[in-house]
Amino acid sequence: MLVIALAHAAAQLTRRILPAPAPDAPPPARGRGLRGEHGASDTASEAIARWHLFGRAQAADGERDQRIDAPETRLDLQLNGVFYSPDPARSRAIISGSSRGTERNGVGNNT
Repeated sequence: MLVIALAHAAAQLTRRILPAPAPDAPPPARGRGLRGEHGASDTASEAIARWHLFGRAQAADGERDQRIDAPETRLDLQLNGVFYSPDPARSRAIISGSSRGTERNGVGNNT
């Protein structure tokens, strides 16, 4: 009985010493935003994106989005990851298949 009384007293003392937890914050209001540089109302994330914290991305000369029409296949393959390098010899794709496991493939390698 003494152990229970000591535990109860310790719990009450702890509650008095430690600050009460903050109540849950209300969800962010929808429809309200920051005034953008163009005068339109924006969400906070759109306003932050316009700050360009990591600089502005620019395509290198002659470098554009290149789409390649790949032939249809019935192979059961899954793209798990890509390591990109400006040097194609160092770029890799991690591809897994149900029958052969996971492999790293370089540019131009047959799967």
